[in-house]
Amino acid sequence: MEPQVVMLEPIRIGGYSTQTSYLVNTIPQLWGRFMPQRKQIQLPADDNLYSVAVYPEDFFEGMQPGKLFERRAAVRMNEATVLLPDMDEWTITGGLYAVFRHVGAHTDMSTIDYIFREWLPQNGFYALDARPHFEILGAKYKQGDPASEEDIYIPVRKK
Repeated sequence: MEPQVVMLEPIRIGGYSTQTSYLVNTIPQLWGRFMPQRKQIQLPADDNLYSVAVYPEDFFEGMQPGKLFERRAAVRMNEATVLLPDMDEWTITGGLYAVFRHVGAHTDMSTIDYIFREWLPQNGFYALDARPHFEILGAKYKQGDPASEEDIYIPVRKK
């Protein structure tokens, strides 16, 4: 499962966010709040959903399940996009990203496991960078479906 490494320009997104951890997971509530409102967002840049994680710089230094990070549920924006008044706008930092295609339910962690336990430590060319991680949930994404597909974007830098 080799990723495609791509150089991305910054991406403007808008939606809702939550503070969460792996120990106290508030992500389902975030998406529960976002999904009923997303159809009211005027003129998004595309039909994809963006699930963005913003981790503290020391987040990956030893597993700490209770350590907080920010998760965002969003759509991509362009100049014409109009968000709801209670939504926020952010920019996903551009740069190098390793893109992995995940096939399976969103609860299947095999791709994430591969990325962090095998690919990152063994690839020889790239190291994890301190920028947002994100998934693009496109037309083939079906929550809970074992045939679901999404693209996982991991920020990297050359070693």
